[in-house]
Amino acid sequence: ILRKHSFNVRLHPDERKFTKFLWLTDVNNIDSPLKVYQFKSVLFQVGAVCSPFILNAVIKTHLDNNCDINTANQMKDNIYVDNVIDGVYSEADAVKCYSESTSLMNSCGFNLRAWSSNSPDLCELATRDNKYEPADEVSVLGMRWKITPDVLTHSRVNSQPQVASFITKRDIVSFTASVYDPLGLISPVLVRAKLFIQLLWKLKLEWDEPLSPELYEQWILIAEDLTAARDNQINRKYFDKTSPGDTYQMHTFADASTSAYGAVVFLRRQHETALVMSKTRVAPKSELSLPKLELMAALIATRLGKLVLNALSDKFNITEHFLWSDSQATLHWINSSKKLPVFVQNRVQEIRDFTQEYKYCPTVDNPADLLTRGISANDLRSNPKWNYGPSWLPDQQMWSTWDVNNATQLHVNIMKEDDDLVNPDTTSPVINAQTAREATDESDNSGVQRIIDIIQR
Repeated sequence: ILRKHSFNVRLHPDERKFTKFLWLTDVNNIDSPLKVYQFKSVLFQVGAVCSPFILNAVIKTHLDNNCDINTANQMKDNIYVDNVIDGVYSEADAVKCYSESTSLMNSCGFNLRAWSSNSPDLCELATRDNKYEPADEVSVLGMRWKITPDVLTHSRVNSQPQVASFITKRDIVSFTASVYDPLGLISPVLVRAKLFIQLLWKLKLEWDEPLSPELYEQWILIAEDLTAARDNQINRKYFDKTSPGDTYQMHTFADASTSAYGAVVFLRRQHETALVMSKTRVAPKSELSLPKLELMAALIATRLGKLVLNALSDKFNITEHFLWSDSQATLHWINSSKKLPVFVQNRVQEIRDFTQEYKYCPTVDNPADLLTRGISANDLRSNPKWNYGPSWLPDQQMWSTWDVNNATQLHVNIMKEDDDLVNPDTTSPVINAQTAREATDESDNSGVQRIIDIIQR
């Protein structure tokens, strides 16, 4: 990690007239005549909204002007305000990056400082130049990087969960929002808090209305779990001993329940897998049928996969990407050649435009299932399915197969709004009665009960 900060962004002479200010000719005499001054450089005032934009615009322009240098392009892709976060394949590359980036930024008056790295050679070089920041861990875009074990963990929230008997919806929303999890690494724990907040809305609690004793007990358990989940550690590197010539597969798993839906992405290299990112959402209050929620989960999976692919494409040669779902209805929709309802067709088309292959994953093996029902922090910490995906994922010969033309596998909802979901090769829907009963919309009261069941699990 390297940080840069500079007030040496010079103003064009024609623009300096807009930065005039008055100053006493004699600072010891308040009655002395005023003199007009003007700034020759940009004033980076604390709290000024435009300051980060000006800084980024200047740096981007400088890097664009040096786009023939590979280090400039790397910095441009990995800069955030006044931090650059990047990685290389070897210590020799790290030293080269240090030298080139320092020289590049010095040429325009920027001083790269506060270097942190797990490379001994780079740390020694930065120490000699008085630019090394000795620390056991540093902040990385809202998360904490523990340098020596080379792991990522979550930053501590500002306060511990409130344990007073007087807890309101406002306190719960505030505490939940303070848990910053940009990569969704603890989403299976965080989703329980999101479902609890939705439960409070369904119960129509006011913002400052105290919880009932039953809700209070449920919330304390959830809050303690969230606090514990922040200590979960994940390896910064996806794989050991990577090289530029390696090829990778991207696997995105989708799942939905009547309470929540989500997706999780894994990278696969030969016989190794690694968790990359996840995304989860609670089901809308205006309940959709289960097949449509499963389709929404597949859509979220597609968008998440697209985001990950764009972010990693400059570092990893991802040659294939797969979408896995345990919803056979969704897979039939995606593979169907017949005309579908507008709601379904629009989402299916977006999925088809990006995803290369669609595969069936049994529910028991689906890691995205953890996003829809939630688990405790302790279970998450020791859950190999969440950290590495299904046990069979590293071995392609063990992947489950599914025949889209096998009509007996199709599960559909019996409601009228889904009566157009048919097997592409048949003229009438094939119905599994048990699945249909589970997918049928329920009343608001039963919806509340489902959320309570998940929270208490």
